[in-house]
Amino acid sequence: MKPKRTREWKEEEKEGQDKIEAAEQDTNDKGNGGSENSDVDEREPRTEGEENEEQQRSNPSSKRRSPGEAVRLSPRGAFILCELYKLRRMTLPQLARLCVLNPLGYAPIDIARRLKALGYVRTEDHFRDGKKIVLSLTEPGRRFAADRLGRSTRMPLRDDAGGEFTLHTLKGVDLYLRLVCPGARDWLAVRKAAARFDWYSSNEGIDIDWRTGSRSTLQLRRLIPDWQIETHDRRIFIEIERSTKSLAAVKAKVEHYSGVLGPFGSRSLHFQSAYFEKYRDQKQAIVAFVFDTPERTDNVQAFVKEALKRERVFVDPIMGTEEDVVQELSQLLKLHLPINYVQGPQDRLMIEMRKYIDHINQHPAIPALAWPPNWRELMSQIYPRVEWRKLRSTLDARVANAVAAPQNQGGPR
Repeated sequence: MKPKRTREWKEEEKEGQDKIEAAEQDTNDKGNGGSENSDVDEREPRTEGEENEEQQRSNPSSKRRSPGEAVRLSPRGAFILCELYKLRRMTLPQLARLCVLNPLGYAPIDIARRLKALGYVRTEDHFRDGKKIVLSLTEPGRRFAADRLGRSTRMPLRDDAGGEFTLHTLKGVDLYLRLVCPGARDWLAVRKAAARFDWYSSNEGIDIDWRTGSRSTLQLRRLIPDWQIETHDRRIFIEIERSTKSLAAVKAKVEHYSGVLGPFGSRSLHFQSAYFEKYRDQKQAIVAFVFDTPERTDNVQAFVKEALKRERVFVDPIMGTEEDVVQELSQLLKLHLPINYVQGPQDRLMIEMRKYIDHINQHPAIPALAWPPNWRELMSQIYPRVEWRKLRSTLDARVANAVAAPQNQGGPR
């Protein structure tokens, strides 16, 4: 582009000066009683950028970007894809709970539209009436999430499901959200809680083959849990039992778990459990059944109690409604304790804490031992609420005396 010549610059400068003088003359005329309906614009001349800015300010809807325009995958979007890979299906209200958003707001819909525009998510109107929109991953989304989670080796080839299975899956999603979402202020806190354990779905190779019958009438069977939770020392199998399944089918599944975890389910006939044959990491196996009503829970518990007496089953599963099972799993997973306490040796620390408390109650002084800095919070978690209330006043008095004494420099503060 060639530079402008001197004559052109002078002509543009003169034209701008004439506009300014005309505007000042119009202002003076109005100050002297001139007409208010003058045809001359009394505002100062504006640039093109200022006019566009004012137009966007007057039309707020123009600020919102189209879902298919300049879309990028944010860290929150990557987190949603990973969670959707683990859960397989999710509704918009469940997405709002996962990201700690208002379920009645526009944010969950906007997130779903952007992930759909990227080609990672697809939506399905389950009842064909717009009341239950179900999200699931596309093939690119599943590959991205599997690579992000480090599960490329166990990634399922297909994830086609619908109808009653979708409703069954969404019940498991509710259970998962009740484990990781309580007390979270944002999606980062949910991600931190979800990182404490691994959650696997039924299509990620968690099925276990076991045998029944003698050597002459050997029959191989396969047990496919609904969900599986893994920690550093436990493996929890979760079964979601809706009211659509008969009580006889539930009892049969309890017997199947006895065949998997019992000593006679091995395919190699070495008198070891089929569970140990598949998983050789010595993790404790726990089974949890989630029922819709307390009545179904009582019926199955009575069956298991009688079967244990007769040695028909070899497993005593956790049973209850969703709320009861969530409480049991939270204690097993230590989700209600501080993160530093969970990562440390819980059993040894608990024993030491109880020894310290017994020493405090029996002696007038507190020894200079290695107390953790958050000892009050840990004690409130180790002891039941009623017992902790009784001990707290005594402990506070002992600690006050220990702090005042010069010889106890290593006591709690």
